[in-house]
Amino acid sequence: MKDFNVDKHLFWDVDFETMDLDRSSVYIIGRVFNYGSMNDAKEIVKRYGVDRVKRDIVKNTDLKSNTMNFVSEVFNIPLKDFRAYIRRQENPVQFPENIG
Repeated sequence: MKDFNVDKHLFWDVDFETMDLDRSSVYIIGRVFNYGSMNDAKEIVKRYGVDRVKRDIVKNTDLKSNTMNFVSEVFNIPLKDFRAYIRRQENPVQFPENIG
């Protein structure tokens, strides 16, 4: 994992050193875009490539609203293509995460 230069603190809940970077790509990409810095996001794109990032990030069901909006604009992906967006539409919460 030494060649993968992202902030390991983003993965506080798992043992990042033992993760399979390919099998866990949806989780890793989502976590970095939700909580990481711009440098972390650039590292993700460098590691996985734009096409894989676009393919995998829409599969993540735990993306924050601001993350989805950012990724939608940067990668030109319609919001309706994100599983997290669809999930929120099907199960609206009483108090959304971005109030105010």
